[in-house]
Amino acid sequence: MSTPINGKKIQQEFISKLQKYAHLFFDTYVFIFVPRPGEKGASEAYISAKEKQKAFQLIGFKCLIFVPNSSEMLEFNYKKNNRIFFIMQRPLNTHSTILPDVIKWVNLDTLDSAEKKISAVSETAHKIIKPFLEKNTKNPPLLHKIGLVGSNGFFGAEISTLLNKYPVEILNLDIGSNLFQLSDVDIVISAVGKKNLILPKHLYTHKKLLIDVGFQYDESVNQGFGDFSQSCYEYSTFHTPVPGGIGPLQVLTLLERAALTFEIKTYKPWSALKADVSKNKNLNTNSEKTMII
Repeated sequence: MSTPINGKKIQQEFISKLQKYAHLFFDTYVFIFVPRPGEKGASEAYISAKEKQKAFQLIGFKCLIFVPNSSEMLEFNYKKNNRIFFIMQRPLNTHSTILPDVIKWVNLDTLDSAEKKISAVSETAHKIIKPFLEKNTKNPPLLHKIGLVGSNGFFGAEISTLLNKYPVEILNLDIGSNLFQLSDVDIVISAVGKKNLILPKHLYTHKKLLIDVGFQYDESVNQGFGDFSQSCYEYSTFHTPVPGGIGPLQVLTLLERAALTFEIKTYKPWSALKADVSKNKNLNTNSEKTMII
């Protein structure tokens, strides 16, 4: 039985820790820009924006959602603010939004982080997979075979760059590739955004970890889907479910990027591993199941 990496639960735990610093965020704004209704990806972008808005408001930020160049945006009163965070919900064209130059805008999706100027989505995927790569090293290091579906896309390319610093062999795939090649890898990451792109027949063998970065909203059934069919989960030891996996953790990454600009020294950033058992454990064994929140 595969163990889900419960992003929602992890998010809730760390939001409760960030709420202790809510007084620092008072009167600080976060703007989220979304595509106009009817545009490609608008439904997924708006759903994601609402989740971000709720989380930012929970820890004390004022968070507003706008479409490009909206009249509400132009009428916003900037006089009391000298810094405002913003997020561009892809696939929004950043050039389509005119940001007034009377204040300092801080883009949370390109804000320097532990991974430098890496998007929050890619940093989140990296934080999940990192313990599987670092804790399993042997002498000589264990070579992991990772299947990366969507490697030609924005997130896929970023994730590939982050993985190249580990002793890994990356199988780069995309839409149109022969997905049956995934049978030869032990970890699979998909960042395409196509409903049920990957099926159990493509995995064939058991995997240590499935990371689903994709999300597509099907309005006909009012439900979001990932790149992996849910029946793929039984072919892995761990997986990030959709919904409830990468999404809440990406939001948490954005929250931390904003909060930590306030130079909070007592807050420890999120981890998918329980702190008391994360050291010196071999994530290849079945005993690892107790480690994931």
